This record gives sequence, structure tokens and C-alpha cells, in this order.
Amino acid sequence: VWNLRETPYTNLATLHGHEEGVLSLTIKEQTVFSGSVDKSIFVWNLNDYKRTKSFVAHTDPVCSLTQYDNYLYSSSNKCLKVWDIETLELINEIQTDSRNGWLRILMPKDKCIYAGCRRVIKVFDARTHQISFEFELPTNDSIYSLAHSDTLLFAGALSGTIYIWDIRANRCLETTCQHDATVHGLCMLSADNFNKSNLISASSDQTIRVWSMDTFDQVQYDDRHEAEVTALHANARHIMSGAADAKIKVWDCISSHDHFE
Repeated sequence: VWNLRETPYTNLATLHGHEEGVLSLTIKEQTVFSGSVDKSIFVWNLNDYKRTKSFVAHTDPVCSLTQYDNYLYSSSNKCLKVWDIETLELINEIQTDSRNGWLRILMPKDKCIYAGCRRVIKVFDARTHQISFEFELPTNDSIYSLAHSDTLLFAGALSGTIYIWDIRANRCLETTCQHDATVHGLCMLSADNFNKSNLISASSDQTIRVWSMDTFDQVQYDDRHEAEVTALHANARHIMSGAADAKIKVWDCISSHDHFE
């Protein structure tokens, strides 16, 4: 857990419990859900940073987690599971086309769930769980992470490239956003009081980077993790980053905007 109000950043807490690397994180209010190579989902309380529940969710590593409309979504291999976010009861299980590979990343947007697998992003209707649209990479790269603004879709890839689409035109834009290894996590964070946002990315190169949405230039670089950064998530107060050494760092960003400008 990191406090971004002080420079250099101070570590508030580190969450332990998973037996293997943390691959995915999502937050609902004061609750954090983490998914791991150990096939389990852990539930944490952000008030005291203690674990409140854990369970084996899949027969393979939990690649991605997201939450939408009182449901928790988890993906593993070619399987998407839907859970009641309060009771954690399994509501639905969806098997996808085996030709598209693993469902590595999930993201909610506009009553849909975006699922990245290989070089295709499948868009599921959150009510019917049917595929309504697809985006496709212009290269043979593989998708590992997703994020969005109102009009743009971002995909982090195996090569370290961050691909950007104009959602309305379904057009892939040119980009200079690049890590040295696989981009496992992407999220948006408000940058100031003028409705500007930055894109945050986490990578196997053990770094977290911040990109301006005006120019797509890198504006911050951090290498405080000691292993590959394999998961990233943010809400209004916290940025959560999980690494291959099974450690989760929580960054307090209430008063941290100056660090991202």
C-alpha cells in the first residue's frame, strides 16, 4: 500500500495470501477482489487491508476480474464466469470459441463487457451475455489488458505496445505508447480539475507508466515493484498494482494529482 502524497512514496501496507502470482484486480467501493495463478479469488477490505474471503474460482489461473451492476466477472482459459458480487454465488458460466485462445482481460463499458483474447476484443451484452461486436488488432500481437475513455479503446499487448482505437469509427490509431515487455494492466485516472485524464499502464518490465491523453507522451515512470507487474486497477482513491511475487501494492491517490502532471 503506497501513499502518493509524500515523495518519495511511502509504503502503507502489502497484502499477502495468494500462493502464486496475482494476475487481476478489481474494486467495488471498499472491497478489493484479486485473482491469481493459484486459481483462487481473494476478497479484501480496504479499510483495514484484511482478507474477508477466498475461494477456488476456476480450474486454471484467474486471468481477469471486473465488476458491473452487482456482478463480479472472472475469466480463465476460454471460460467466463458471472458471480453475485455480494454472496459470490455462481450465476452463469460461458464457454467461448476455442480458436480465439484464452480470455485474458475483461472490462465493463456502456452495459457491455469487453473481453480480450489473442488479437480480438469481444463485446458481450451484460444483460444477455451474447456477443454484439468485435474489435481486431491490425497485427498478430496478443491482447493482455484493456481500458477506455468516452471515445477511445486501449489495448495493452504482448509486444509492449498499447493500441488505441477510435470506438465510434472502429479505427485503430497510430501510437507511441510502448513498454519493454507485455502490458498486463491499463486504467484511466483523472489528472487535474479540468476534466483531463491520464492512462496508467503496468508491465512485465516491472514498471508502471503514466501517459498523457492529450499527446500520448509518457509523463511518469515508476519501478518500485521487484517483479513483473501483472495486474492494475484504480478507483477514486486507490491505485492497486499486483506483481508476480504475489504482492499487491495500494497507492493512495486522493491528493496525488501533482505526481501525475
